[in-house]
Amino acid sequence: MKMAAGFRPLVTGSLAALLSTGAVAAADPGSFALNLPLSGGYILEVDGHPDAKARFFEGDPPQQVVVMSGDGAGFVLDRPTQSVRRLERRLVRDSAPASLTLLPGAAGEPLPGGYQADGPGVRFRDTAHSYYVTMKPPLVGELTVEQILAHSPEFRLAMDQYTPAAAAIEALKHCASSARIEVFFGSWCPHCRHRIPLLLKALEMAKGTPMAVRIVGLPRIFGQEKVALERGVKSVPTLIAYDGLREVGRMQGQDWEHPEESLARLLPAAGR
Repeated sequence: MKMAAGFRPLVTGSLAALLSTGAVAAADPGSFALNLPLSGGYILEVDGHPDAKARFFEGDPPQQVVVMSGDGAGFVLDRPTQSVRRLERRLVRDSAPASLTLLPGAAGEPLPGGYQADGPGVRFRDTAHSYYVTMKPPLVGELTVEQILAHSPEFRLAMDQYTPAAAAIEALKHCASSARIEVFFGSWCPHCRHRIPLLLKALEMAKGTPMAVRIVGLPRIFGQEKVALERGVKSVPTLIAYDGLREVGRMQGQDWEHPEESLARLLPAAGR
């Protein structure tokens, strides 16, 4: 796989806007078992200092975001009630690194004051510390796979759980040397978080393919982005396949359920 050179990634984002967007009807997070997958989308500061060991877990949509600090303290940020609850660790099942299960009663009483918007993030405190959570700025620009996985470690987990179709992988390995693809996605996009890891796994298994690959991250509002306008990208994820300079097809919507098969149908085969 050949990665094309390009412009440097930039970043943007706001957790305060997400968590303050309308109330969402939901049950009390302390009253039922809740399984949440790992999320690489957030950053934690404790008393003004970055916590590099913090981990985050959230559902889709993110009605609850679980914050696990590096020193073992755990909290649930509950969007429907805008409350913060400390976790009872004895009622938390940590399937590191993939997911976290909160058993009934794991989320204790709400902390006084809940959380408050502060710039792009939210702030709350317990009796000992002040915590500041903000969304990790999304990746924007041309990216390597390594940059994507460093930013969004949950992508690696999803890759490990996917088995691409062997015949499609063989087809990708033997596509024409003129084959190339451009992939447009948003690291902030729930659909991309489900679909892009499947493609990355396929590309990983098709190691040695002559296909050139360009992966571009887009900001949340990308309608006027130059690269999106030039390529006619209206939604993410979108994959554009080329035979040399000629566009031969696009992957959108259901094409992403088995991206290796969709891509193999689009690309020219060697000798064709």
